[in-house]
Amino acid sequence: MKINGYVRIAAAVLAVIWMFRIFSFSDAPGSVSMQTSRSVSYDLVKSVNDILGLRMDEDRILGLSRSIEKTVRKLAHMCELWSDAPAMRGDTRVSERIRLSVRV
Repeated sequence: MKINGYVRIAAAVLAVIWMFRIFSFSDAPGSVSMQTSRSVSYDLVKSVNDILGLRMDEDRILGLSRSIEKTVRKLAHMCELWSDAPAMRGDTRVSERIRLSVRV
């Protein structure tokens, strides 16, 4: 087996591990998922406030973090799935090659 074959096998294994990670997030209760989203949203707004020196008070930071919470959650799901796509594509090529070799 060539090095390229090892890379594809490693990509397939990493894809499976990443899918388990995604499913573990999906399996979390709604309250845990919402708390994680709130925490990430709050940290994001707080960091932007600190970096840009916007001088927002705590109430404004909380309000903005709650307003972007759903968007942050959706973007996190899209990033998880998007990051899994290259590994799955490599795995598909391996399975197509196996299928073609069986036909011949």
